[in-house]
Amino acid sequence: MKRHSFSSFAVLGALLALPALAQEPAARPAGAPGVHEPAGHPTEVDTALAKAREGLLAGEPDGAAHEQLVQAIRAGFGGIGAQAPGSTAVRARLVAAVDDLFARAKHAKIAPDELTALHVDVLDARALESLAQCAQKPGKEGLAAVESAVKELDEASRTLDPESSDWRERARKLLGTLGGKDSILTADLAPLEETLAQARCLRAEALLEKHATSAGAAATDFARARNAVSDLLEPQMARDPTARDAKQKLVSAIDELEQRSHSSRLERADFESLRSELALRTRAPVVEGLPAHG
Repeated sequence: MKRHSFSSFAVLGALLALPALAQEPAARPAGAPGVHEPAGHPTEVDTALAKAREGLLAGEPDGAAHEQLVQAIRAGFGGIGAQAPGSTAVRARLVAAVDDLFARAKHAKIAPDELTALHVDVLDARALESLAQCAQKPGKEGLAAVESAVKELDEASRTLDPESSDWRERARKLLGTLGGKDSILTADLAPLEETLAQARCLRAEALLEKHATSAGAAATDFARARNAVSDLLEPQMARDPTARDAKQKLVSAIDELEQRSHSSRLERADFESLRSELALRTRAPVVEGLPAHG
């Protein structure tokens, strides 16, 4: 059975159409206990995700586990703040992905890599949160949290994007440069944030292509790709006059692929244009090192 049933599209569409804040309980303020745990320590989201994963892989989706995971997501990631993509958008994306998984699990088997992808999305959000918190209070402690979060993301995502090693090397170089500074400015973190956005984009395309050319992509796969394109290109619009048109072109290409997937299985050749365009947009300049502030 294809991953994209009509019910999953309806559920996901309704969720995305609703104002995210109206569905969320009051989030804990940034920096409050429980909002951001050191990487490597289980959070409420980790615990809830492990419980949900067990039932989904067994073909026995647990309604209580579903609700627990949704509530944990809505209460977390407050440290990301308002800067794009922002806490509200990150929470809404994760909740929509969770709801889509549970809706489809009632009618079809959920593949393990879909749950791995959700776990990686959670770790990616945690890396964004650590960056945002380090930007608010730059320093060695904040940078250590960023490095730990990026390391977790790196390790967890290797099975999803084994060919996308460039971002890992760029991230290591940037973290090494930042670690050698006497002081860190907020602007110094921007190259690392963009590197993570590039990785998100390439990973989303790889997942979408893999699923669409095999059992069939889910609504979540297409939404993840669209969101990743926006995360990468919207911040570039202020400095790159071509970014706006590039975003529109890439999102339109993803929309077209989604429409075609409703009636037939897609082939790798169908993704050649999207893949090549993303490769161009994610080709980072050589890291020369950042100016010192010490």
